[in-house]
Amino acid sequence: NRGAIVREADGRTRIYDRSSGLPNDTVNALVQGRDGAIWVGTNAGVSRIDDAGVRTWGTAEGLPKGAVNAVAADADGTVWIWTAGGPYRIEGGRAVAATAGPWSRGNNPSLMVDRAGTVWVGSVAEGVVRVEGATESHLTVEDGLPNARVSALFEDREGSLWIGTVNRGLMRLGERGLEHFDAASGLPNNPPRWPEVSAMVKKILYTYKKDARSWERLSDWVERIGWPRFFERTELPFTKYLIDDWRGARVNLNA
Repeated sequence: NRGAIVREADGRTRIYDRSSGLPNDTVNALVQGRDGAIWVGTNAGVSRIDDAGVRTWGTAEGLPKGAVNAVAADADGTVWIWTAGGPYRIEGGRAVAATAGPWSRGNNPSLMVDRAGTVWVGSVAEGVVRVEGATESHLTVEDGLPNARVSALFEDREGSLWIGTVNRGLMRLGERGLEHFDAASGLPNNPPRWPEVSAMVKKILYTYKKDARSWERLSDWVERIGWPRFFERTELPFTKYLIDDWRGARVNLNA
């Protein structure tokens, strides 16, 4: 309920909220477009922040009333939006309803566009939906998902799709098919506050803040110091589940 907080390259922070032009102070999603603009999904529409200022798309621009739950940008510059009324995309100055199947009626929490332009939707009840134009395909429990409740999606630089589920761990879809990571494979899972995972994340962020250069993003910092030093400096345990056996691992390790 406090808007979006931006950390500038010089270390200063800036807050964007209703007084800055956002339609609402509750921010549900953030993504950077190909042109560098920041898109902000709020409870009352979506806004674009760039050097020219803040521009908002709401009901007057074609979006349904209600929250924008997820935002994604593809390589062509198209911005995709998930609203309480289903999927939309920005075309010029308007928000246009996108393709809609049975999965689009839910309040789906995750949306991603991969480097090939394929739209991936993480559904709260239908697993993962892959949308290419008017063609839809599904990745469900029958295909190997531990459940159909998907909460997060991410594409890594090797092109693998990472799928976060509700209470059933993490999946990776890559060259070797679906792989499952959960408490049994080394991810602690102790609800309700997940103290081990929280401690790991805090340790990484504190080390990054102390060690990184002012202009470096987290990925830039890791790439500069290399993975061996990353584990040394964060004091995180290295297990067999973290071994990268991708054929380009020598580059990843930067050793």
